Amino acid sequence: MQKILAAGMTAALSMALAVPAFAEDGAMSSSSSSETSSSSSSTVSSSASTTSSSSSNPNRLMKAKEKANRVMSSKPAIDLTCAQTAVAKREAALATAVDAYYTSMKSAMTTRAAALAAAWGQTDASARETAIRAAHTAFRTSAKTATATVRTARKEAWKTFKSDAKACKISVPKAESDAEKTDAAM
Repeated sequence: MQKILAAGMTAALSMALAVPAFAEDGAMSSSSSSETSSSSSSTVSSSASTTSSSSSNPNRLMKAKEKANRVMSSKPAIDLTCAQTAVAKREAALATAVDAYYTSMKSAMTTRAAALAAAWGQTDASARETAIRAAHTAFRTSAKTATATVRTARKEAWKTFKSDAKACKISVPKAESDAEKTDAAM
């Protein structure tokens, strides 16, 4: 018997949530009065009725919107122009750092290519191996220097941005913090 009542209440509850007009017409209240043998089922139906009617109550919605507006208006206004300037400054610094990195890497690769061409032109195997090793070592050193330089520039750009954001009285959103992690892959 309890299983049948529980199944009936589940059906009525799902119907009340699916069709708000059903709950407002009083059909929910008549079904809950006929099933008062289980106190838990009447509690569920009354909470379902309250939930569906509160979501359609325009006065309650208006009060919630007014409260949200009061909370939003109590925060100090942020300087969007200042924030835009801070972002533009950061992005320009990052672009400059990436340009310098790729220029350094291209130069290192050109130097390595010339050194390898000269090394492979040598007839002595021992001298050739030494020259090849030297070319790759020089390239590796240049690549490490370029990587360290871009990493330092990236960190400095983000540090400056955070400082500028603080001066603008804005908090950095999570999306910006996530972007910093993405930039760390440079």
